[in-house]
Amino acid sequence: MSDCRLLVARKDLLEVLRPMGRFLRLDTKQEAVLEPAPGGLGVALGGVGGEIPGEGRWRMRVRVPGGLFVGLARRLPRLDRIEISASSNGCRIGPITLPCELGPVVGGRVELPMDPSPGEVLALRGTHAPTVIDQSGLGPELEAVMERRDRLVMRALEILSPLGVTAADLLWAVERAVRRQAPRKPHAGQVARFQPPNNS
Repeated sequence: MSDCRLLVARKDLLEVLRPMGRFLRLDTKQEAVLEPAPGGLGVALGGVGGEIPGEGRWRMRVRVPGGLFVGLARRLPRLDRIEISASSNGCRIGPITLPCELGPVVGGRVELPMDPSPGEVLALRGTHAPTVIDQSGLGPELEAVMERRDRLVMRALEILSPLGVTAADLLWAVERAVRRQAPRKPHAGQVARFQPPNNS
């Protein structure tokens, strides 16, 4: 028997999927996380989620692209019960197959508000280990926010470089601002990232 195969009621699945479709955007960079829950499956994406009771077992943490997951409620077959399974070939929800990443359930998960600010996403690097961020489905969003930060720093550098401001100065200022948004109590695996620029 597969480690990730459940038979769930369509109405229970829709109770979790509909709020995601209502509150989240199809272009979200976050990943949906499916993991074991008492008597079934826990699903979380972008600060929205819930538990789905089911028959079978679910023993892995499975991540699927959030944008594909958000629109799933409109595509479900009209059956009373729907099978959800996951393997290296993908995550199947009824007849729909989504690409996925499977991994063991290790450590906790990062929780962010429904529509986190770029600063809140960047602050994760100072409070959580990279593996925890990835397992929480936030790796792609963090990467996108870091790329956006770098573009904004380069735009600011064009304006401020005549004053002797360097990219390192700007990144240091951004990291200080991000640090103010981070929770006061760091989690296990925190990495020291907030260092002043070396302008020697």
